Amino acid sequence: MKKSVSSLILNGIALGLLLFTATRTIHLFQYLLPADQSYMAFVALVAFDGGLLGWMNYFLRGAKGPHQRGIAACLTVIDLIAVIISFSGDMFFVANAKGIVHIDPAWATTIIWALVAIIAANLAAIVGCHMMSPENIEAQRLEHTNDKIMTQAFDLLDKQSDELAAEVAPILAQRMIDRARKVHMTGHNGQYGTGSQQQSPTLPPTTVTPSDTIDYVKLAQEMHRTSPLQQPVLDTTKANQNGK
Repeated sequence: MKKSVSSLILNGIALGLLLFTATRTIHLFQYLLPADQSYMAFVALVAFDGGLLGWMNYFLRGAKGPHQRGIAACLTVIDLIAVIISFSGDMFFVANAKGIVHIDPAWATTIIWALVAIIAANLAAIVGCHMMSPENIEAQRLEHTNDKIMTQAFDLLDKQSDELAAEVAPILAQRMIDRARKVHMTGHNGQYGTGSQQQSPTLPPTTVTPSDTIDYVKLAQEMHRTSPLQQPVLDTTKANQNGK
């Protein structure tokens, strides 16, 4: 019973402090932001008071692996410092406006840069937690292994490139020669490798009639009669009769 009451009191104190710091943070950003964007001061709480609660809960219940837990622990501390900077800065700005204290411009600039750095740190932590999840780390390790395998494969390929070229180049050249021979001997023309060949024009078929045929026997007899080298054949029968 006493333990539950103590926890309840502690939680009440924490709630009251967070309510105070949250209102100071909202007032600070409403003072720094343009008048038409004063509502964005409530959004800024996610990097300060809301971020403190969120990162602490993520560290205790949601983070997996050393990387995510480390990021969550760091951001819990950073957002705690951010809450201190935001509510103390707002109090100093209000006191300066009332003339209670005087704030050096350099100190005010430092506060503004600190607010910017805190928001940037929260963004970077969110990206880091997604990248450093155990599932993504395992996937990246596998990809790193694949990169090593591919790199070594490329190295071996480079070492054997000359031998491979000497082996494959004659086969490729013979294929080119066979293709060129086929193109020219079949009467086709076209560009190599395009696959589009045009047939050369062919003459229409001719029909041979019987009158167009040549009688080689008659032609030989005609050439024999008209040849100037032909000698007259003597009639030996009449010559013998005259001699008697």
